[in-house]
Amino acid sequence: MLEGYEFVCGDGKSGLLRGEFAGLVKDALLSGTGTAPDNASGRGTVYRFPLPRGSALVREYRRGGLLRYVNRDAYLTNRPLAELRIVDYLWRQDFPVPEPLGICWWRRCGLLRGRIATMALDALHLQDCLLTGSEPSSATLKKIGETIRRMHDLGVWHADLQVRNILVSGGRPFLIDFDKARKTKHLSSYARAANLFRLRRSFEKNYLDPKAYEMIFEGYGRLSRHLLLSFLYRVKSRASLSGPRK
Repeated sequence: MLEGYEFVCGDGKSGLLRGEFAGLVKDALLSGTGTAPDNASGRGTVYRFPLPRGSALVREYRRGGLLRYVNRDAYLTNRPLAELRIVDYLWRQDFPVPEPLGICWWRRCGLLRGRIATMALDALHLQDCLLTGSEPSSATLKKIGETIRRMHDLGVWHADLQVRNILVSGGRPFLIDFDKARKTKHLSSYARAANLFRLRRSFEKNYLDPKAYEMIFEGYGRLSRHLLLSFLYRVKSRASLSGPRK
């Protein structure tokens, strides 16, 4: 399925593991052996386990929004495999993503559930950096913009580009959580702008300094459709504020 990965099975699950890590990751990924909740992630679906060098994270696939109350973790498609294809592609391009280790999936009542394992990074979420006062330098913020641009140039569209899916370690940015991401030969300027605008909205929702986003956008470079989306957003906001009161 993917070059350099081994197919494994156990505990009622199937998986793909990077060959050099297969023996180290299999039990943790397939059955949760040796894992513990990762409090640093702030998510109840992430678990950590030790490796000879550093540690690794296992993330379970869970739904968000209102749909999670009806269907918490079951899918029609193999979400772990789709994400692994993109993360492995980016990692092999020397793009700053967590090193992929493997995935597993299993079927229940005709629907798929799954997990993905990656190397853990000694890094902070961009949101935490901005809220705790350890604000990244202008150079680092511009580097985030350059990194996003490179991701787009590689044809990858991030489905949830927001401040908690950007990590900063020693001035170097990393992007995480490529669930539902897409890869194309050429990413349109509209898709690029929509991705960046999603990031800007996360700054607004979390009451973060807009100047930090402006530095990121400066690092990204010229993109005309971003201005169009900004205009449409302002029009929508004014319309909602001026609408009839109930």
